[in-house]
Amino acid sequence: MGRARLLAAALAGISLVLAACSSDSGQAATTSGATTLPTTTTSSASTTTTPTTAPSTTAPGTTTAPTGDTTASPAARATVTSYFNTFQLALTAAEADCLAGKLAPASLTSLEDAVATGSEATEAASLDLFGGLVVCQPKSYLDSQIALIQQNTNATQGEAQCVIREANALFAGDAALLALASGDQSTRDWPPEAKEKLRSAIGGCASAELVNRIIESV
Repeated sequence: MGRARLLAAALAGISLVLAACSSDSGQAATTSGATTLPTTTTSSASTTTTPTTAPSTTAPGTTTAPTGDTTASPAARATVTSYFNTFQLALTAAEADCLAGKLAPASLTSLEDAVATGSEATEAASLDLFGGLVVCQPKSYLDSQIALIQQNTNATQGEAQCVIREANALFAGDAALLALASGDQSTRDWPPEAKEKLRSAIGGCASAELVNRIIESV
């Protein structure tokens, strides 16, 4: 399965996970798609617990407000917003601006075509968008990733937030890992060197046992 379809499935999965988290039934939703540690539930996501050791000075769950490229055109921001709307996902103006500013013109054209025709975005556009997601970190994306990690492990919300923050920072600075994370391979099946990079990045977020469980469960 190509990255375009995987990212579309992941975005669709986000809306399902968020719906499940907000329901009174408490039933967990399962999704498939791009590797999310991205590329993974509890309804207790409103309570933040500080992780055992924070690998950075940023408080768990705290993200820098997306700044984006403020020169992005209104049309580009509208395209990104429309694309997310097809998955019943909302973006704030700042989030849309950030994502639009991270996408190449060809990627924006692909997203526009996908919205207009109901087709899939190209693989290049999907990888570009995934790169934007880990940098801009729209709330709907972050919430889904936190829920998915909690769904598969006993991580607290604070630990899951820390893992997502540190993993996103890793992917944003490593093109090879970004491509790997946006693909169809579970982190448990990543090459040993890639798994070790991820383990090192998120190692300060939780105990070694929990970090290993997170890597091997999504």
